[in-house]
Amino acid sequence: MPDHLLEAIDHHEAKYPPRPTETILWTHGRTIETCQRGPARALFWSPQGNLLNNDTFNERAWKPTLRKLGIKHDDGTLPTFHDTRHTYISKMLQNGLPPETVALWVGDSVKEIRRTYNHLLDEQVEDHRAHVTRLTARPVRAQVAA
Repeated sequence: MPDHLLEAIDHHEAKYPPRPTETILWTHGRTIETCQRGPARALFWSPQGNLLNNDTFNERAWKPTLRKLGIKHDDGTLPTFHDTRHTYISKMLQNGLPPETVALWVGDSVKEIRRTYNHLLDEQVEDHRAHVTRLTARPVRAQVAA
């Protein structure tokens, strides 16, 4: 996480300390049986004192901010918060970060990152192959003047 973001979170945490929650879903699994539940200490709460959920965040913060900034897709729709996740993961992989690192940072499995972003990893393999080919090309004999 970038230092400036850590500093912002530290500032928020000093002003609004984490509060204990009731039992919540805290690790999402593929099925309800594989989800884990338990207490947590949440850092972000709604103005009404509830846990901040995606609907509250989207409607009261995300969408109004995008509208104010004039950010939208070509078709006029607003980007979703998930779009930023996809963009972040794509940019990290396109810039050569290993899928293992990206998966750790975004809380996903390496298998899921590889499955979802395989097309980017394939492009990266081709870029690396071309680079290795240039590095290992057979030297061309120089013409020596008599």
